[in-house]
Amino acid sequence: MKTQLYLIAFLPLFFLLSCGEKVDELKKAAEFVQKAPEMAKNMEQSANEAQAIREQRVKRGDTLAMHYEKLQAYLPSSIPGYEAEEPSGETMNNMGFSYSTATRRFVQKGGDMSKEIEVTLVDYIAVESLYMAATYWLSGYSRESAESYDKTFDTGIKNVFALDHFDKKDKRGEVTYGVGYRFLLKISGNRIDNTDILKNVAKSMKLEELARM
Repeated sequence: MKTQLYLIAFLPLFFLLSCGEKVDELKKAAEFVQKAPEMAKNMEQSANEAQAIREQRVKRGDTLAMHYEKLQAYLPSSIPGYEAEEPSGETMNNMGFSYSTATRRFVQKGGDMSKEIEVTLVDYIAVESLYMAATYWLSGYSRESAESYDKTFDTGIKNVFALDHFDKKDKRGEVTYGVGYRFLLKISGNRIDNTDILKNVAKSMKLEELARM
């Protein structure tokens, strides 16, 4: 378990190296590596908590991902100033592997400069390893450059963790939430000045209810 957690903790560094980032970014990556043991420890604690919650789900027979149509009911129905498209989704169950996803796009038309917000909710109930890999930042993470930043933030909701990403030049952002060690929520948008609108979308959703499942 610890070896897997260390590998996950080093993912941001591998990403920086593979993308050929500048020296100052690599310095920040080196600082990140120094914090890796502490992060791995925190991640191990999160993994233990996730396992305990999963065992409770198994005891009550909750082992399959929520059907995508039911999952779609947790997506926002509207965003002020945007036109909602029909939601999409899928559910897959096979040999103990259970996975479900629901997505909805919202568009604000403006000629060739349309704005879009996309909301995706994933149920990882039977794929704990994928959930932990997708939320390696649960223990806390921050990185910033002239082009973009990534930083975790407090949601104020038990067992709901979040990461804020923003591309300063492209005006694109994404907020990602780990919910109840089961669900992954991603809300992305383009042509925005900051991620406040994306966070407001998340606040309109029933995250506390999902976190208790």
